[in-house]
Amino acid sequence: MTKNEQEVFNIAFAIDKNYIDFVGVSIYSIIKNNSDKNIHFHLFITGIDEVNVNLLKELSNNNIKITLYYLNTIFFNNLPICGHFSTGIYYRLAIPNVLKNLKRVLYLDSDIICLGSLSELFKTELSPEQAIAVVEDYIMNPSYLEKIGLSKDSIYFNSGVILIDIQKWIELEPFDYIMNMIHKNNYNYPDQD
Repeated sequence: MTKNEQEVFNIAFAIDKNYIDFVGVSIYSIIKNNSDKNIHFHLFITGIDEVNVNLLKELSNNNIKITLYYLNTIFFNNLPICGHFSTGIYYRLAIPNVLKNLKRVLYLDSDIICLGSLSELFKTELSPEQAIAVVEDYIMNPSYLEKIGLSKDSIYFNSGVILIDIQKWIELEPFDYIMNMIHKNNYNYPDQD
């Protein structure tokens, strides 16, 4: 099978102007460690100037494609934030509905560094009931979970690496449920802290 016939790894980032430098490093690390793969980066962006947009586009080549999606943030601007968080933490929730024609996408935070092949990650099996695959943070102390408002038996996971089965996400329609939970609660830690 040639490079052009291989499966495409669809990878999404959701960033604002504060994370443009980080995402460039992240993309470069993925390309460097997966040079034999076809990769399509989907960047959901806000507030990024044309100079930085052009720098990102320069990372494209024969097997690397970069598509930019300019988000209208009006919908997100009324969502609660605190501390160093911005409304950018919510942008990832729009990804499955925009990329609804894809089978699956790997969402990554922009500060991720890739140190190896992503092949095994993309082969992860999801059960018919699963819309996402995440990794539990096993070192989280139960007393800390209670301190941040969760029960000590809660599953605390890395929110910066999420493999999404797009069709299952759309079928389960969690977006409205998540938005309802966000509006009903005042979370001290609205994203992985």
